[in-house]
Amino acid sequence: MRGLSLIELLVVLLVLSLAAFVAISNAPRLASDVETEAERFAVRLRIVEDAAAISARPVRLVHEPGRYVFEEYASPDWRPISLGAATAETLLPRGVSLTVASDRVIADNEARLLDRGRARDRGGPQFVVLDPAGLPQTIRAEFSERGRRWSVVRTNTGAVEVRRMRR
Repeated sequence: MRGLSLIELLVVLLVLSLAAFVAISNAPRLASDVETEAERFAVRLRIVEDAAAISARPVRLVHEPGRYVFEEYASPDWRPISLGAATAETLLPRGVSLTVASDRVIADNEARLLDRGRARDRGGPQFVVLDPAGLPQTIRAEFSERGRRWSVVRTNTGAVEVRRMRR
């Protein structure tokens, strides 16, 4: 008799399924939407800061619920930065929220000045101006989703760090 018996075939399938179970359970977990968005934001922030330094133009982050975009000042108006898909307007996944703060009061004043002092309601877009000269400015962006929180911090030395925040 040649070939495998039914028992031998079942044993082989059992061994293969156990090996698959071990491989799957030890595989790295997939990143959550909030972690992925924080990482993407950090990369985009680096790209935009480099572009601002090269062009010597002020750049701002415009964010409102569900979206954000980077814009550059091209007198007399602001326009979205056109460096490809990495800097295009970003819609956040459902359930992911973004808050951004800067420690520099000057940044808020620059935003008002460059926006010609137009009044903004609290529900509208918020602005953070990035200095093209690279002056010290700490920016903190916090992404949250169902209790998971990640922060992207641009330190006053220019380093951009992504960190998981503790509850």
